[in-house]
Amino acid sequence: SRAPRRPHAMPPAGGPPGDALEDLPAEIGDDEQHWTAYVFAVWNLIIRPPRHRYSRLELMADFPYENFRLHGQPARRRHFHITNQRGDSLACTVFEPTPEPGASSHPSRAGAGAEATEQRACVVHCHGNGACRLAGFRLVPLLLPLGIGVCCFDFAGSGMSGGEYVSLGHFEKDDLSVVIDHLRTQLGFSHIGLWGYSMGAATALMHAARDPTLAGVVADSPFCDLWQLIQEVCGHFLPIPAVVIKPVMHFVRLMIYRKAGFDICDVSPKAHVGGSFVPALMLHGEGDDFVRCDHSEALRREYCGEVQRLTMPKSTHGSPRADTFMARAVVFMVRAFRWEKQIPQGRGELFFGELLVGRIPKVKDVKPGGPDDAQPQLPAALLEALSQSLRSDDPRQMCDGLVRTALALCAPYRGGEMLPCGVPVVGAISTPCASKRADAYRSGPMPARFVGKLTFADRHSEVALCWIRDTGLERRGALEGGCVEFAVISPTVASLTSVVLERRSKDAAAMGRNTPGGLQCSRVVPKDLGELALEVNRAYDIALRVNDAGAELLIDGAPAVSASDGPGGGEFGCAHLWSVHWRQQGVAAPVVELSACVDSKPSPPRSRQTRRPKSIASEDDNTERLAEDLATLCLGPEPLGEAARARLRSGVYVLD
Repeated sequence: SRAPRRPHAMPPAGGPPGDALEDLPAEIGDDEQHWTAYVFAVWNLIIRPPRHRYSRLELMADFPYENFRLHGQPARRRHFHITNQRGDSLACTVFEPTPEPGASSHPSRAGAGAEATEQRACVVHCHGNGACRLAGFRLVPLLLPLGIGVCCFDFAGSGMSGGEYVSLGHFEKDDLSVVIDHLRTQLGFSHIGLWGYSMGAATALMHAARDPTLAGVVADSPFCDLWQLIQEVCGHFLPIPAVVIKPVMHFVRLMIYRKAGFDICDVSPKAHVGGSFVPALMLHGEGDDFVRCDHSEALRREYCGEVQRLTMPKSTHGSPRADTFMARAVVFMVRAFRWEKQIPQGRGELFFGELLVGRIPKVKDVKPGGPDDAQPQLPAALLEALSQSLRSDDPRQMCDGLVRTALALCAPYRGGEMLPCGVPVVGAISTPCASKRADAYRSGPMPARFVGKLTFADRHSEVALCWIRDTGLERRGALEGGCVEFAVISPTVASLTSVVLERRSKDAAAMGRNTPGGLQCSRVVPKDLGELALEVNRAYDIALRVNDAGAELLIDGAPAVSASDGPGGGEFGCAHLWSVHWRQQGVAAPVVELSACVDSKPSPPRSRQTRRPKSIASEDDNTERLAEDLATLCLGPEPLGEAARARLRSGVYVLD
């Protein structure tokens, strides 16, 4: 047997804890008390690293259109949620090639035959610890031009998925199995490949050993054994004497089992790859001091199937990968799929030719599907209704037109619907669906303060408070543009964004059917992002303060997001506000109750500060800083890692 040596004998995977865990002391002894901060930092690094939450704007930033073209290849983007075996919801995105308009099947090389055109291939990206599905979006411009789909998802405990802890592969391989099953049974993909990084690479290798139907695996910086990796982290990054590492390891093991329900000694890709026959390509940076190169070398030696290992000069654990190695990995996946005859003719073949010589062609900007217009084509009835509102002399109706124009033209917020926020407003707007929009409408003189309750019935639902500061729109004559502010709230994150609408042409007719009142979406300006932890079916107090200097959103009295637009020149005019939500199949809409009141003692909105959400729970600031420094050094940006490295080696966190 080529199973790795373990510090303790363990029962079969999935069984109850054996004597080895029960024999460990329940509490840290007096001699080891001053090392508790390091125990805390290490188990947080493993199972609860800084969680990457992201906004709707970030999710849609690179690929804002549901149907789009990339390097000439028509494609479709879908967001969906599935549930894993433990009942946690997984947030997923799939980018899939679609046939050309008028074609009846998947685009393929001429002469491949009817059977070949029915084949569909997809690469599933598995992100690393502390990352999310956005990390996999970089594969989309590499694979879609070749007619290969890309699926990116958040593991449980990461990103916008459910769950509190990660397990570095123990439970993640089951999440991956659920995603693959959905791609095969619900979306019709016949060929599946895996592309993982760090934790995701280890997960992919462990799952491949039990799924021989996979076409291939690209494993970037995988570790061979979690116990070995933690030992190396303790010995290399932390000033822990060798004689203390063993008891620290035991308590890390015990704490992780108690909190996350798995034994770190069961997470060993090296113990799985001996039974894997799926072709694999392993990549590893020569300068990686978190997961050292000997991990992938040990995996290569144990691997039973076809395997190739490449080391990347001048690359560390988190540094960008050189185009040469990314191109080789894509070529490996194409050959693993046996996809050469399925590559779309013309541009796809030229694209693949560049990859074969180690170059990544420059991909043209993402464009909407169908005509290559900068803005979507709006139905004639909607265009007329919006234009009528924008021409109105009533500032309230004009602002209503601006909000609905932003929802129609700004891709990340497209499809938003007015959400009633309490009792109907007297004097509804006399336009189509006026009563529904009136229910969603509130206004107040600036400085304005909107207060009420917010209840989420589903953890995947979102609500937006959209407002316009009216400081004299009715005195401008022809509307030249406007700024619509969006505060988007979900149970896990809140974001503050400005959508700027501007008139691009005096001749609206020359601009086509996508410019209500001659306006276009000029730019989208992110202002703030904050992590939340809101419970479902619980009513929260919300308060939105708006003045001419900025805005601030509070939830249960605590600031969620805020932005300052300048010193302000006085408090006059009116704030017009609407509540909006995005309808999703099977997801209940949130409940919003709002009323407007005069903010008699307004506090000026705070200037925007970059806030890094804490993912750890400790009453000791010294201990929290140690855990954050260790996570930054191992998982975060390299410039920040140097400062963290100096503090960690100094030993300033030891609690006497």
